[in-house]
Amino acid sequence: MKRLILILTVLLWAGLSMAQQKAALYATESSDANLANVVNSHILKNLNFDGTYKVVERTEQILKMLNKEHEYQRSGAVDDEQIAALGKQLGVDVVVVVDVASLGEEAFVSAKIINVTTGEIVSSGSEGMEKIGFAAAKEAAEKVSKQLLFLD
Repeated sequence: MKRLILILTVLLWAGLSMAQQKAALYATESSDANLANVVNSHILKNLNFDGTYKVVERTEQILKMLNKEHEYQRSGAVDDEQIAALGKQLGVDVVVVVDVASLGEEAFVSAKIINVTTGEIVSSGSEGMEKIGFAAAKEAAEKVSKQLLFLD
């Protein structure tokens, strides 16, 4: 009986881990690096916690690949197809692109999940903040995460 329970537990765990999609997080450049770090950390945590995605931070690796291939434009604009192609090279199923823009005491967080096979946007979310601070950044990240996971 114990052996049967152990086997079922292992099979259930294996099934759950196989259902998870591998995701790379790409955080675009932000004028407020501290704010962006808080938002990115919370989105990464929330997507990992949900269990749908196994997310790893890959911003530096993606930037290096973009620079190596001379695809990174001076404007910092990188299109979804470039991100999808790099995601394939990284061996992930989707890339989560997070953008944090701030102006004075206001900020805007937007994120999208791109399927690296099709290049299509699987989901997206956005949230504005009137007052920049840790609590507001965490709340915005929570709301965007829920939108990405279709929980909101």
